[in-house]
Amino acid sequence: MDLNQNELQILLEQAEILIRAGKLDLAIVKYSKVLSLDSQNLEAAFGLSQCLLHTGKLEDAKDVLQKALANYPQNSLLWSNLGNYYLLIKDYKKALDSFKQALTLDPNRAENSYNVYLTNLNLSPNKIENYLEFLHTAIKLEPTNTTFRYNLAYYYQSKKDYKKAQEIYLAVLKDDPNNANVLNNYGICCVVLSENQKAKELFALALRANPNLKQARNNFIMILDKENKLFWWSRFLSALVIAVPFLPIYLLLQLIKFKADSSRKQALRILIIFLILIATLVLLPKIFLSLKLHLVIIFYTICVSIFIFVCLPWMKKLDNIQNKLIDDEILKLKYL
Repeated sequence: MDLNQNELQILLEQAEILIRAGKLDLAIVKYSKVLSLDSQNLEAAFGLSQCLLHTGKLEDAKDVLQKALANYPQNSLLWSNLGNYYLLIKDYKKALDSFKQALTLDPNRAENSYNVYLTNLNLSPNKIENYLEFLHTAIKLEPTNTTFRYNLAYYYQSKKDYKKAQEIYLAVLKDDPNNANVLNNYGICCVVLSENQKAKELFALALRANPNLKQARNNFIMILDKENKLFWWSRFLSALVIAVPFLPIYLLLQLIKFKADSSRKQALRILIIFLILIATLVLLPKIFLSLKLHLVIIFYTICVSIFIFVCLPWMKKLDNIQNKLIDDEILKLKYL
């Protein structure tokens, strides 16, 4: 029995080390191993739920939390994490119920009060006037709380006070250097302030901490795109090689892809794609009306075949090339 307890303790310590190193997927393996040996281990259940939430495996996190709450219904931390799950899926009413339960069980924990307040804001966004004051009060109660300081930084970021936001993000990273969301938002502030090299390093660090964070990956691609290190034209060529019947739909998807980009170069690409889309929509019916029905059917069949057997594999290959290039760029950065 003692040997088993020692093994559990070693696994838990290894999981904590992996979390500090930003290797959440490996930490998940360790916590899962503990729960396979001791299904009622509270520390493993809580740690596993945290890792699953941070890596976007939300339904797995919910399953772990519900099983743990069946054994520990009076644990406020588990209720708080369940509230975070509902917050992430934007079920604010259930989130509020979970956070209220956590607050009832532990009224002295400032984060429980904050979570109730934050969820109420999502339900009633007009009640924002005391938000900044509430954040400062919460930080005074728990000055090392990452959540409070992250949200304070994000508040300043949303108000376009990027320098102030950077200061707070930097302070948070001193205590939690592998927080992918903080790294990503810090990088966004750097982009706005034209600190592109620093932003590039921060996005790369965010991806190292959490490879599943899509926002960080998209931001990293944007930086590489500005440096002309990515095949931006591959997306455009992919649209051209797709058969004519699919061209309007694909170009529309490309337009949606580009809508978040703000550079002049990207804006020009959007304009070109839009013009091609309009021209295609205008000319396509005229072309088809001049053809006989059986020729149109043959044409569509050929186009679908080209799309399935040629275009899709080629676009997949381009994506693999782009992903390899992104990984190579991450490895080159000096701070990694």
